[in-house]
Parts: sequence; C-alpha cells; structure tokens
Amino acid sequence: MNEYAERVADELPAEFYRAKQIHWVLDIAEDGSGAVVRDRRVPARRRDDALVEFVPYVQRSGTKVPPYLLVDTAEFVLGVPKTEKNQSATDKASQEAVRRHAAYRELALRWAGAEQCDAAAKAVCGFFSRGGVEALVKLPEGVEAKDTVAVMVGARWLHAASSVERLWGEVVRARKGGAGGRRGCVWSVVSSGSCSPRSPSR
Repeated sequence: MNEYAERVADELPAEFYRAKQIHWVLDIAEDGSGAVVRDRRVPARRRDDALVEFVPYVQRSGTKVPPYLLVDTAEFVLGVPKTEKNQSATDKASQEAVRRHAAYRELALRWAGAEQCDAAAKAVCGFFSRGGVEALVKLPEGVEAKDTVAVMVGARWLHAASSVERLWGEVVRARKGGAGGRRGCVWSVVSSGSCSPRSPSR
C-alpha cells in the first residue's frame, strides 16, 4: 500500500493545480531580452490534440479578481482587454486589463525575486525590467482575453517548477486566510532596468 501511495502521489497534480487547455505560450528569451507568443490552439475537430497542463488554479469571483501565478488568461498575462460583439473594448475593459496585467506581473516578479539563482527566474525578471509585454511583444491576431496563456523560458514550463508550486500554495492559503496571511518580498521594476526588492505594503 505504501508503494502504491508513493507511486500515485508522483502522478497527482500539485496542490491548487488543475488541468487546463493552453491556447498560447509566452516564450521568453533565456536572457530576458524579449519574447514571442506562440499559438497552441487546435481546431475543434482535433480536440484530442489540445495541449493540456496542470497549472495554478483556485476558484475566484467578483470584478477585481487576483491573478494566478504565471499561467492565466490573456487578459492577465498579455493585457488583452475583453471586447464587445463588435470586437472593440470599452475604456472600462481596457483599464481593467491594465490593472489585471499589473497584478499578474507583480506576482510573477515575486516568484522571480525569490529565486535569484534560477536562470528562468532571472529571465522573467529581465523581461519585465525591459518593459515586458508592452515593449517587447507583438501580439498575434486572434488572441482573446479569455484564452489561457502559459509561460516558458527555453524549453522549460515555469508553472512546473517546484518553487512555483510552493509559492502558489502560500499565495492561495494567504488569500483564503484573509489579509493576515504572510506575504513575501514584492519586487518592483525600476527605471535602471533591474529588479530591486521593496518592503511589502502594509
């Protein structure tokens, strides 16, 4: 029984992870100098070929919802606003996309700042320090706000890193516990093009 339990444990997703189809991949250069957005969508008739990964997840609701860590909708990861039926975005939708992307970036940098010896974390830090999505990424046509976007550096899925799994667990427990949960160091992007730590806001 113990051997079976250990074997099954290796096959189970991390805590607060859930299987999701990945529609796009933000592929960040290993030196953080840029990124490309790769299309991983499949036609409905090829649904069995869809890219599915276990990624950070927790139920969220309301209008000012917080981000997931690294894998989220295009609204959070890429700042793509929700659009109306005529494919235009309202000012309110555009402003909310900006807010959600900023929150996403802060959480991603929180992970990157805590993993200074990790090459992929350095790439994420460098990418956002150089302007991130706004400055370094040309979005392909067809990206919708609701699409799921994962992040890679080189050939590595960032959401699969044990440090990401660990931090995401801490974030979820802090959110469930309210404002009294422990917060890690928050990293901000400064004009000099580097990441510097600052104390968490009170």
